[in-house]
Amino acid sequence: MTTLPTPPNELAYLRKNDIRISDIRIINAGGLDIKLNKEHFQYFEILEDIFSSNLKGRMSIIDAANLPENLKLCGQEVLLVSFATNPNMEDINMGFVIDKISERLPLKNEQAQIYDIHFTFPTFMNNIRQRVSKAYDGPISETVKDIFKNTLNAYEGENAIPLFTELTYGDFPVIIPNWRPVPAINWLAKRAISVKNKMKSDYVFFQDLDGFRFMSLSTLKSAPVREIYESGPIRSRYVRPDPEGLADFDIPARNIEKLIIGGYDKSAEVMNGMYSSNMTVHDLLSKSIAKFKWNYQNEFISELSLNGHSLLNPWSDMYSPYTTSKEYLIPRHNGMFGGVVTVPSALGTPYADVNILEYAQGDNSELWVQSHESNKMQLKSSFIEIVVQGDTNRRVGDKVIVQINDHSSTTSKIDTTLTGNYLITKIKHKISYGGGHEMQMRLNKDSFIEPIPSSWEYEHTDSGVDPTETVLE
Repeated sequence: MTTLPTPPNELAYLRKNDIRISDIRIINAGGLDIKLNKEHFQYFEILEDIFSSNLKGRMSIIDAANLPENLKLCGQEVLLVSFATNPNMEDINMGFVIDKISERLPLKNEQAQIYDIHFTFPTFMNNIRQRVSKAYDGPISETVKDIFKNTLNAYEGENAIPLFTELTYGDFPVIIPNWRPVPAINWLAKRAISVKNKMKSDYVFFQDLDGFRFMSLSTLKSAPVREIYESGPIRSRYVRPDPEGLADFDIPARNIEKLIIGGYDKSAEVMNGMYSSNMTVHDLLSKSIAKFKWNYQNEFISELSLNGHSLLNPWSDMYSPYTTSKEYLIPRHNGMFGGVVTVPSALGTPYADVNILEYAQGDNSELWVQSHESNKMQLKSSFIEIVVQGDTNRRVGDKVIVQINDHSSTTSKIDTTLTGNYLITKIKHKISYGGGHEMQMRLNKDSFIEPIPSSWEYEHTDSGVDPTETVLE
């Protein structure tokens, strides 16, 4: 029997990670409905990833009722969760399919066991079970809508899962040859170009807590800033100065509790064509060859980046000029996606009808191959990971500002290589009754807030040692 959620009690919110867990239940294939209380699990996690096409998660179970036996768990069960981080927010209501149970280990008293339940969004199972075998000739964004509606989410009721799409440029005739839906959509994403910006190919297909999105990274980068996070000491763990005071959830919201600074791998970036590449297109029908060069500095558009200044100084760039660092060989068959079309001559002219190849340029590899791979690598090149208080308003794809202090200084000077605008590319929501809700997020950026200088002088701090002297121990 389904019970109504308990009305939120605003006075119950005292600390920054407090969360309202309205409902957690498992429904088996036969309709048996079991509500899980705080004694039944340690925590559960939900993972959002901008470079993944599906939500997934796991729940750590402490089980004294032997649920796998009593519920006859067999991988067809539904896990329902409902939660929110403060009383002013509507609950996040999600339904998942349980698809895996880890090893079950007995506790010391041998009257209970512990194991992990892994769950995924139902579209993951639909992707495994469905295939796409159909011809399309419209914009890629319309093709994606059709694939999503007919294979991943055929349900059209009030609770249908939304797909948010950004209109793509031009028509793209294609035959999907019996592929699974998600690989087909990701294949199309590589070839998609936005009508808003025809200079870049940078589409991604992902799911957040609101639904699915098929859109360009450039559009995400140009969106308004959703939050500001700051490194430094914890200012407050409480959302109100006293239990009877008014709640202010912004007090601890900006604080970064843990910071991990990612490195870079220039050799991998260069070899994979992030900064430069050559592409040779060989038309198998006309026997023609066309060559295209990709140069990071020539293609960098400051207005479409997060922070305005490129990752390399153009005057000392030792990677972009060498386009032979990555070679693409693309075969093309002129007219592969269309047949012969007869163009009649105008009346009264001496010219005969002309036969031409429809869609003669094929899939326009020169517009997307080098651009798509480089743009994704640029965003992945610089990242940080932070742990902050839980917030059910945050989503992957959100644009945020991060301010990080210079670790070499005792002043309030910021680190200009780390501070700036970021995109949230991954969120791990960790939720428990005892620990509340915290988020571990990966943030990526494709540029700096200040240009990298061509030359500079290192300012030595006074440590009592003359830097010109060699000191031997």
